[in-house]
Amino acid sequence: MTQGALRYLFNTPNSNWGKVEAGKEAYGVLSDCVYSGVVAIGNNIGCQLTSAWGINAGYEHYWTPAWHTSLYGAYYAVSYGKGTGGANANLCSAAGFGNTLAGSLAVAGAGCNNDWQTWGVGARTQWDVTKTFYLGVEVLYQNLHSAQTGTGSVVSPAGFASYAFGGATVNEANASNWMVSIRAHRDFLP
Repeated sequence: MTQGALRYLFNTPNSNWGKVEAGKEAYGVLSDCVYSGVVAIGNNIGCQLTSAWGINAGYEHYWTPAWHTSLYGAYYAVSYGKGTGGANANLCSAAGFGNTLAGSLAVAGAGCNNDWQTWGVGARTQWDVTKTFYLGVEVLYQNLHSAQTGTGSVVSPAGFASYAFGGATVNEANASNWMVSIRAHRDFLP
């Protein structure tokens, strides 16, 4: 569990999470703190720390000295808090899903919630052909759950008119991902 130090919880990736496919997007903002407003006009909120927690588990079973299977899983949850003028309200306003005011005056629009969770489970089976060479196959399922339900448009960065994220118009509550990997590994140094 952490507050304001998400990079310690998320070793990799240590940036925002996201997936865009067929005009739909799902994402999770990964920041240590949200600061907004202007001190001179008195609407600053200071540094609103982001809270997160996670758990990982794994198990490895040896069928024979050369064959073994690993099972693993993880779950992470990130929270920006709620309320007028808080971190969530300022992120929503900055993204166009709020009243577009900053600091203590920000109000999140209906359905705008930047809290998110991700989880995954996987398995890997490996054959240790020799002490320095092995073959393996791995299957991984991942899910990104974003509480966003609003609609909008992801703006492409300047100079990238055909950038992959341009054109997404619907926020997806759940985005899933499958990965299958086949690996051959050889050590050359002892």
